[in-house]
Amino acid sequence: TMTNGDSAVFSNYFSISQAPTFTRLTYTSGTNRIVADNVSSTTLSSDPTANFNVEGKLPRGATRRVLISGTGFVRGSFASMIDPNISGSTAAVPGGSSPCTGASGAGTCFGQRSANSLVSAAVSATTTPKITFSNAGVSVADALTTVVYDTGTDLSMASTGTQSAAIESPFIATKRLTAVVSVTPGATAGPVTMTVTNPDGGQVIVPNAFIVDGTPTIDVTQNSLIATGAGSFVTTSNASIKQGEVKAASTSIFIYGSGFFNNGDGRVPQVLISGTGVRVTSVRLSNVNPGTATALSDANQNDTVLRVELAAESTAPTGTRDITIVLPDGQSITKTGVFTVNAP
Repeated sequence: TMTNGDSAVFSNYFSISQAPTFTRLTYTSGTNRIVADNVSSTTLSSDPTANFNVEGKLPRGATRRVLISGTGFVRGSFASMIDPNISGSTAAVPGGSSPCTGASGAGTCFGQRSANSLVSAAVSATTTPKITFSNAGVSVADALTTVVYDTGTDLSMASTGTQSAAIESPFIATKRLTAVVSVTPGATAGPVTMTVTNPDGGQVIVPNAFIVDGTPTIDVTQNSLIATGAGSFVTTSNASIKQGEVKAASTSIFIYGSGFFNNGDGRVPQVLISGTGVRVTSVRLSNVNPGTATALSDANQNDTVLRVELAAESTAPTGTRDITIVLPDGQSITKTGVFTVNAP
């Protein structure tokens, strides 16, 4: 609070710059993504570990809304404060109702600006932290970066309802930041240095913040598509086929994970079933929408789900099988026991 000789009082219009800290970067994959990728910022005030289930890497070809955890992330208005002598005040002159609208009234109006007019002038630039990366092919959508406010621990800069509405509730020292990060199929693999710069200049540079990894992941396999927002995470694989059965169109199996992409030339990942008697006939990236088209979502990204059609011979040995996915660039992953051949 600053009190001038003419008794004008200005409060809660600046914060002390501090460097943020970094703890980890996580994102959702598999059915976690389908169920909770579009989780609202209000639900992130509690520990979000259960939703963001992959830590420390981002796959090539993926676009993910990531959760950056740490301390000291800032959201707020940091435009220059206006000079009371400049025209444009809406405050009333002392003892009257006429607004201070021009330089001719500056002497009369000096120190008489209302708190609301100062807030309006100060909030012309409302910003969130800026995020940059060292590796080519890794980028962030600045417009989708969001600071998550924790009501129990964060320091709000707004002191009244009117100010809160005008300043859009700026706050400091929050612990979480979300951003939509895209990694191209040809992005430079390896450790990534991430720099987070607060609007007030506080900055943290994090070597090895995460790794760009070309290896895909397999979380679970399912006999049917899981509806967006199904309400619970699926952790058990049930993909199967019967001897002599052909699975096509609506009877396809679905593989949930991350990092599935084509090479820009139409080549899609290969899916291989271990053992004999089962042949994969078609693989495609499933156009699953993991969230609604809001600022917090990376909706319509299809690198989470593969739709697979296959056929089994009548003599195919029964029992569990392994599934291997090979990306167009040669990276591969195998998960054991996630597919079953059953008797008719």
